[in-house]
Amino acid sequence: MICGLSFGSVKGQTYVQMMQWLALRAAVQLRRKGMISVVLQDNASIHTCKLVKTHLATWQEQGLFLFQLPPYCSAMNLIEGEWGQIKAHHIRGQMFEDKVDLIMATYL
Repeated sequence: MICGLSFGSVKGQTYVQMMQWLALRAAVQLRRKGMISVVLQDNASIHTCKLVKTHLATWQEQGLFLFQLPPYCSAMNLIEGEWGQIKAHHIRGQMFEDKVDLIMATYL
């Protein structure tokens, strides 16, 4: 599993660059092992924008497939459970000076 984290908002072009990187890795895996790669994502506008849609066919040829969760489907979005555990057990009751401190607390 590969996870990404960014500060601030991510625009379509940045998201496409990240997916291009994943598509190159997927192409290698498809060629070497015959296995496709699947990205499970919610329906955030960045995941469904026109710019992303223009790349879908190429990414699929490279072995990268994007799967959209149904709207408002937190039960199928596994990250929701992970965040729930982090908030309930790892960072409960803590205050953080900035985003870096919060991020470090979630990884430790």
